[in-house]
Amino acid sequence: MLLPREPTSDWLRATSIALALAALVAAALCALLGVGVAAFALVATAVWFALGIVVPRAALPTYHVYAKMLRGIARVVRTVAQLSCFSVVAAAGITTTSMVKERGARQSGWTGKESIATDSYANPFPKPGPPGAGGWARGYARWARATDSDWALGLVPFLALMRSAQETQDHTLRGEIYALY
Repeated sequence: MLLPREPTSDWLRATSIALALAALVAAALCALLGVGVAAFALVATAVWFALGIVVPRAALPTYHVYAKMLRGIARVVRTVAQLSCFSVVAAAGITTTSMVKERGARQSGWTGKESIATDSYANPFPKPGPPGAGGWARGYARWARATDSDWALGLVPFLALMRSAQETQDHTLRGEIYALY
């Protein structure tokens, strides 16, 4: 969703193409609506953006303005998604879950663990089927239904939206990506 702060010529060309096409589509809509002056201005804007396809460095100022605008939009999207997540969790906590919200001064949340057979420690919670079958999403959905926490399924789209609107500090390869020799 976000553009890198230091773009390569490919990023500049791609942004120029996208903005030029968007301006042309807007120009066509203005022409269909009979707003000729706006259509002419949008065609001129599309030509200006198309210059960045031929000379990528010419698109740098436009790119930076567009990237800054996207960062502002992403900040709003993250805030709205986070507030939505908090609302879902708060509503679930108030209405549908069996969470213990208060404990007496001398009560503890600790519960003892029952002992299991020694041979069970290799895989204490075996699942039928091959390892990884079904993926994390199916496992998460199964867990939500089994624990009467269906409301937790409503969080997934908001979490995905929040993740897509996050900007990394640097746009290099992340640390967990490596090669084995």
